[in-house]
Amino acid sequence: MSCSHKRTRTTLRPCAAPRRAPHPDLTATRNAALNTTQALLTLARTHGMEIVVVLPPYHARYLALIRDAGRAAEFTAWKAALKSLVADARAQGSRVRLIDAATSHAYANEPVPARGDHTTQMQYYWESGHFKKALGDLLIGDIVRANNPGAANFPPATD
Repeated sequence: MSCSHKRTRTTLRPCAAPRRAPHPDLTATRNAALNTTQALLTLARTHGMEIVVVLPPYHARYLALIRDAGRAAEFTAWKAALKSLVADARAQGSRVRLIDAATSHAYANEPVPARGDHTTQMQYYWESGHFKKALGDLLIGDIVRANNPGAANFPPATD
């Protein structure tokens, strides 16, 4: 019986609040991903390649989901670790840039159609985690416009 109350033979008792599963520890996964990224940056440096690391432009609702799930500190720590990795690679001579579009920006606050509205289309997002070509084109513009950061659509990541 799904429950707002459990029935016993003679009385109704309130159900206990549903238990939330504990957050899994993603430290090992995050570290493995960072180690792989570091290896790729090293390989690119040895071959004289330029790398642009791009964090995708999530909608504000997706970023709110991360926050509401209690994962904002982990997300921020992962981004800081990635920024540090990029800065270290640059200090070793790698030609690498980081564009952090996974933050608050003008496009992230695009209004979402009301529940049940199946006709209104968002311009930049299919839904909170997946962006459309229009936003991808702006992001690509930032990638190729490296020499003109003042014209960027997304804030440049700082070291």
